[in-house]
Amino acid sequence: TQAEMAHTCRGTINLSTAHIDAEDCCNIVLSNGGRTYHLRASTEVERQRWVTALELAKAKAVRMMNNL
Repeated sequence: TQAEMAHTCRGTINLSTAHIDAEDCCNIVLSNGGRTYHLRASTEVERQRWVTALELAKAKAVRMMNNL
């Protein structure tokens, strides 16, 4: 809803262990352990941009963990 989108930061998600699944043309499921987040893009192109950005952020998080 518009009210939900008005919030700024609602928490953080550890992407290094997250599973990212492009469910259909506009939906993404992001799961991490016991938590599952359902994200909806307005178009298929926007969904793909989000999936790409999430996968790049996940790869960066994994690299950072491996460098510890």
